[in-house]
Amino acid sequence: MIYKNRGYWYVGVLTSSYLDENVDMNRLSFTLSNEDYELLPDSPGLNTIEKRACVMVEVYLGDYLSDIDADKVKRIKNYVTTVAPQYRHLIYYLPNEIKKLKPGLSNEELDDALYRIKKIFENETNIKCRELMQKLDKGSISSEEYQIQFKETIGKVTDGNRAALADYVVHRRIILDLFAKGIKMRDDGKFSLEKYIHQLIYPMRITSDELPYENHNLWLLDEKLSFCHFISSDKPFNNEKSEERTDIMIFDSPIVVADDKNNGTIFNSIIIFELKKPMRNDYTQDNNPIEQLYSYVRRIKEGKVKDSNHRDINVNENTQFYLYALCDITPTLENVIDNRGFTRTTDRMGAYFYNNNYHAYVEVLSYDKVGNDSEKRNRVLFEKLGIH
Repeated sequence: MIYKNRGYWYVGVLTSSYLDENVDMNRLSFTLSNEDYELLPDSPGLNTIEKRACVMVEVYLGDYLSDIDADKVKRIKNYVTTVAPQYRHLIYYLPNEIKKLKPGLSNEELDDALYRIKKIFENETNIKCRELMQKLDKGSISSEEYQIQFKETIGKVTDGNRAALADYVVHRRIILDLFAKGIKMRDDGKFSLEKYIHQLIYPMRITSDELPYENHNLWLLDEKLSFCHFISSDKPFNNEKSEERTDIMIFDSPIVVADDKNNGTIFNSIIIFELKKPMRNDYTQDNNPIEQLYSYVRRIKEGKVKDSNHRDINVNENTQFYLYALCDITPTLENVIDNRGFTRTTDRMGAYFYNNNYHAYVEVLSYDKVGNDSEKRNRVLFEKLGIH
């Protein structure tokens, strides 16, 4: 054995009369085919020779390789338990594929390798499901055989779905960690701009018509927001650059009103979010996120704006507005909410008020409250996966 590139290499010499008989004139290569000869079962190809030689080497080096394999498997089990539980089922269903993985892989390399094995598992499971349904349709399977195969197949499907759910939960854990990082002071003594949080929650300058469902993180604010009729993120009114733009505006499903203008539809409710830089502390009674939110409502109620698709934003006296200011409650903002009659939440990390004139529920959500509440909602999922 020789040492190279922080690992051990085994150098062996394979000899046989069969190889002697099939070497070229220069004795630099073999005249053998890579594949076996169908008509000559006693004349294996190079691929078969290499595979059988590897088996014999593994047996010969068993004492050396057993400890390495044990450490490798231990490391992989620890990785899928504490870092990537979406791959945990692969150790049970595809142990041979796991065994093929090289020792000493980095976390990134291991994750890529496990992802490829996961695709193998999913493809095999899909094939099994199709084969089982085909047998059932043709009536070529007995009830007893069907029960056995169904139990085996549905077990794999269930574990695969659990893995997909685990992948989703791990994603949430990462997003919450990034959120927590974004509201802390950076190494340069400054705080991130509001666009960091904005991009994390919902990509900027885009609408729900352009964005796949899974590519945003509105669940940080409220799980129900993902199912609304239309979402606009950092898009100016009338789709004109000179116009005001809400950070995030969400329309609930429209209601049809027969005698109303503009196709007879109005929005039952409109949700608007205004985001500010973490720990900003220069608000005044005239320049603050609450007043910004009110200005949006006034323009919408006055019928002066269209959405980013140039469609009318139709409302009436029954349209309910939900206005949220996402920002830290610093002393200057605290002065604003106290003067406007807001009620503080019991944890002192938020405040709320109902504005009868605008038919609007207004809430100030500190970034700490958003993070803490989201952690609580997802805690049971994190604990089940052991990533809390």
